Amino acid sequence: MNTEAGPNTQIAGSNGVHQQALNLNAQIEYLMGSKPTYKALLESIDHKYKIEDAGARKWIVGCFLYYKMVDFKTVVSEEELQVIIHVIYEGMVISESFQVVTVIEKLPPRWKDFKNYLKHKRNEMSKEDLIDRLRIEQDNRRSEKKVTVATKKANMVEHIQSSKFKKTTTGKGANLTPMGEISKLKFQGKCYNCDKVDHRSSDYKKRKKANKKKKANMVDDISKEMGDIHLCATASEVNLVGSDPWWIDTEEIDDLERGDHVSRDRMTLNFQLLQVRRKLSETEESLKLCLKNKDMPFLESVVWPGLYSQLQWMILKLRITSPMLIATEERINSRSASEVETRKLERFMIFLSEITRLIDQDITGNLISKEVLEYTSPTIVRAYVRKFGGSISSIEAQINGLHDWASILGLTSAGCGQTSCITKHRCIMDADKEDGRRGAGTVGLEEDVQVITNKLILGQTTPALVVITGGKGIGKTTLARKIYHNPEIAHHFSCRAWVTLPLAFEPDSFLFSIAKQVLVGFDEKDSIEKIKFKLSRLWWFQRYLIVLDDAHVIEEATNTILKLCSKQFNGSRFLITITKRDLLMASPNCYIHERRVLGDEEAWELFTGKLLFQVNQEMEQLAREVVKKCSGCPLSVLKLADFISSNAATQEQWFSTFSQMNDPHESHYLSLTSSSDLMSSANRKCLMYFILFPHIEIPARRLIVLWVAEGLLDQPADSTETPESAGEKVLNELVQNCMIQVARWKSSGKVKTCRLNYRLMDALQAEAGKTNFLKINLQGAASTSSSNNDTILRVADHLNNNCFIFSHIHENDSIGPSSFKHHYKQLITFLSFDSREGPAPGQDIGNFIYRGIKLNCLKLLRVLDLEGTFRPKLPDSVTKLSQLRYLGLRHSYTELLPEPIGNLSNLQTLDLKHTCLRSLPSSIWKLQQLRHLYLSESYRSRIMAPGISITLLNIQTLWGVFVDDVTQIEDGLKKLTNLKKLGLVYRSPSSQQRNLADWISKLHHLESLRLRSVDDMNNPDYLYLTTISGLNKLSSLYFLGKLANPFVLEALPESLTEITLSFSGLTVDPMRTLEKLPYLRILNLYAGSYTNNTMICSSGGFPLLQVLNLWKLEELEEWIVRDGSLIILRHLEIRACIKLKKIPGGFPLLRLLNLWKLDELEEWIVKDGSLIILRHLEIRSCIKLKMIPEGLRHLKHCRELKLTSMPDDFKTRVTKDQGVDWPQIAHIGSVVVRN
Repeated sequence: MNTEAGPNTQIAGSNGVHQQALNLNAQIEYLMGSKPTYKALLESIDHKYKIEDAGARKWIVGCFLYYKMVDFKTVVSEEELQVIIHVIYEGMVISESFQVVTVIEKLPPRWKDFKNYLKHKRNEMSKEDLIDRLRIEQDNRRSEKKVTVATKKANMVEHIQSSKFKKTTTGKGANLTPMGEISKLKFQGKCYNCDKVDHRSSDYKKRKKANKKKKANMVDDISKEMGDIHLCATASEVNLVGSDPWWIDTEEIDDLERGDHVSRDRMTLNFQLLQVRRKLSETEESLKLCLKNKDMPFLESVVWPGLYSQLQWMILKLRITSPMLIATEERINSRSASEVETRKLERFMIFLSEITRLIDQDITGNLISKEVLEYTSPTIVRAYVRKFGGSISSIEAQINGLHDWASILGLTSAGCGQTSCITKHRCIMDADKEDGRRGAGTVGLEEDVQVITNKLILGQTTPALVVITGGKGIGKTTLARKIYHNPEIAHHFSCRAWVTLPLAFEPDSFLFSIAKQVLVGFDEKDSIEKIKFKLSRLWWFQRYLIVLDDAHVIEEATNTILKLCSKQFNGSRFLITITKRDLLMASPNCYIHERRVLGDEEAWELFTGKLLFQVNQEMEQLAREVVKKCSGCPLSVLKLADFISSNAATQEQWFSTFSQMNDPHESHYLSLTSSSDLMSSANRKCLMYFILFPHIEIPARRLIVLWVAEGLLDQPADSTETPESAGEKVLNELVQNCMIQVARWKSSGKVKTCRLNYRLMDALQAEAGKTNFLKINLQGAASTSSSNNDTILRVADHLNNNCFIFSHIHENDSIGPSSFKHHYKQLITFLSFDSREGPAPGQDIGNFIYRGIKLNCLKLLRVLDLEGTFRPKLPDSVTKLSQLRYLGLRHSYTELLPEPIGNLSNLQTLDLKHTCLRSLPSSIWKLQQLRHLYLSESYRSRIMAPGISITLLNIQTLWGVFVDDVTQIEDGLKKLTNLKKLGLVYRSPSSQQRNLADWISKLHHLESLRLRSVDDMNNPDYLYLTTISGLNKLSSLYFLGKLANPFVLEALPESLTEITLSFSGLTVDPMRTLEKLPYLRILNLYAGSYTNNTMICSSGGFPLLQVLNLWKLEELEEWIVRDGSLIILRHLEIRACIKLKKIPGGFPLLRLLNLWKLDELEEWIVKDGSLIILRHLEIRSCIKLKMIPEGLRHLKHCRELKLTSMPDDFKTRVTKDQGVDWPQIAHIGSVVVRN
């Protein structure tokens, strides 16, 4: 590369500095819009510059005071003196008389007579007169051809001319001294070289180098290229700033003769450096003023998307350039810089000066043009935008070129030294803070941002409403603000405004607040009619987005705007945040987005991201329990993190915090009493149902079917809504009112598990006692014990031996038949939480049920939930419980089910998942009210053939059913048309599978589909399917088996949120199809699902994908992820992809990364900007990986690193405090190395 050729630039003339300063002032005044503001800002900038330039002025004054003219140069051509006076004249106030007298004093020694003549002049003399007189005298002296002689001062020296140019003096005046005296025949002075008398220094052919310590400090040398410039100056007490003196002492004369010194005059270059540094500061300040411009949001939308970030980039680049100038100055003034290198550095300064000129001319000076200000036509504005965009791109390219050239010149490494390191460190710290803020403030928002952004950008052209609802402190405004500043939104909506609506709505004030944000050059004195006219004209051409935060009067606000542009069809939108959903009116133009609370892991992630320190393993469990008390409210989690961060993180502090959070007076949530008007009596009973459970995670599936079984839901008789849908609404209402806490969410956005808000337990138990929810206290009973007087309605066995119920269940002889019948004659619910192993739990439950049925006590029993109880011994008489609606035996591993199960005519839910039942009796088809049937697919549970005229019309869930060649399809399964959840295990011929595929394609209510095809040895087999594109409600899909028709994946329903493929045998990259699904959140590609060697994720693909698992794709060698793909991925796990050689970069929001058994992975590179908020990383059995990636040192938020079964050399490199790679991971809180 040719490093000598610099950029083809030129320096502006002497008037360029003044003109650019005037342009900058005019730009600032125009940007700020009012003279008082401009004046104040200008005074502030001047004050800043005066402080910064104080040292430079000292330097200039020092140069001025000690400047001496020499005889070998004409007086009127003293260029340096003219430059110094010019700078002094610009920056300091000095009278003209003082300047004239100073110039007279600085005349060279040969001008002594003329200097005395001028000093004796009694009349004032102007600079112009002085220059004229000097020119006349110069011409006269030149005509006399007088010889220049050296000055006699001991501390001055002149440049010695070579013999080539020396003139011989003869005749009159030949023996005159410089003072006009007659010289003696013998030289009486001392030699400057050896301090001896009787000879001159000029008598030496070569100077001696002895006694250099005694030599006086002398002046700067004369440039060989500019031989007409000669400077002399003393070196006493001159204040300099940031550089070495521009003069040299007599020791440097030796270097000059050897030709090793810089041949260009340093003062001129230092002066240029001073000007460039000053201009650089001015340009940076003007860019900062542009960022503060009140019209920036509009300009960013109309003029150039991302303008704000680009200006910030320029400021950062210019700030990094400043230490490069310091390095340039040091290089110029050093003895090591050659003439060629000095010229390169000078061209570097010229290049930088030209860039600052272009920034002032094309950006800061042209930010608000006439076209944008008037906005007469979109065509004119687009033409201006193209021109402006070209200028920005050109300047960015030149800045990058400048920095590349600086690298070649060595100004970014050794040249910048410590300054560059500090700048880089500051940038890294700023980036870390920004990442921390993003990680802390936006946990759980990524998906919401993508969904709402798509709703705003896509869809109808008429103005529409997108509404964000939710409780207080749930993050509605934070979400709206993140969407508002999204670059994609800024690019799509040219006009944006944010308005927080007051309680008392005033249309004029409302429009006034919008006009201040969107109208360029807005004048507060404009009339409201003029403002309306300008807004109407603007919105006629521009697509707008108006955010109404904390809206109370939605209809009035939207109508006020729509009146100004009633016939606009360009896709404008309103984004509204609101707490009370009842303020909304049903409209086809309104999309409502419910802001959900955080799950346990999301709340923990938000807490740890906001916390100022890492939580150690000893305190993590307690800390998690404390965070759970925040009920998933983001505001509460952030406040908790702030509180903990401001105090010592000791165990005592955590327990103190826990106690404070248990204090009911500190609660900001709704209390049970204050929320009574928000809930119906039925909803209150649903809430009280939580007291039957221990404080654990309760599956929403289980809770809703129990509510339905007990009939707690208040549903109109003519309602077409299913009871399960009504139960989901009640559950969501309780969540939004902070009555219950969500532990985990499903990928579909529904609640997976939940728990009661711990603050409400005591209040609910008291409420349950008052409303007889658990038991009825009968007055006048024989026993004096209050417990013996109770008639029990609902029993929850928690193995609490302090409760009298414990003895009734586990000690049969403790109660007589009459007492037993008295207590349990009205029992409607029985729940067991006996998790003991062995036969005892099953026997106790079986005996209790048998006794109750024998005593005719359980006639009203509706719920029998024995989930988790080991093998309960259900008596055959259980079929006499005619009112039973829920029979739960999940995880009970029961082996037998009573044969006449069909007699339970009111049974709605039969949960036999994770049991050991291999077949169900044919009487199961008699359960006409059955809605949910769960079987254990691992035990191949079959359903015997039904009767010809019998069918299950109401069934919605059929899960885990084994289908083989004896299963009835036409007269059995095909009659089940209302299914929402279907899970089948196939072992059937292809002809039967075709019938099943045809039946499945017609299940239009289906939400979840799980199909597994196996052979006799339980190995994956062929799976036949037809198109399922018509299943528009399908959200979860699981296929195990080789797809006989792989093209079924080409037309999947867009509603899918979760897909799992295993042993599918796909040879065509499935990513090209799956990445187009707009709502897909979880994708699992398991063993054998894809058998080719290359996988590509295209730009813009998988917009909502959060979890990606790639397991045992043994042929995969290359995985390419384009920019803009997988933008919100949070969980990535790659296992046993034994041929994969490279891990792609990117994934800015990834929280968890697991790399297991990647045999061909030799090197892993983590680039800047990748994995910036990664929390957990595990590397296991990657036998060829040689070392930890260097980029891990920048993962400041990583809290856990596991290294399992890695090679010995690898483990040696990460040995604590000793390994060479330990500094890369020392900042991680938990590092575990194990086999």
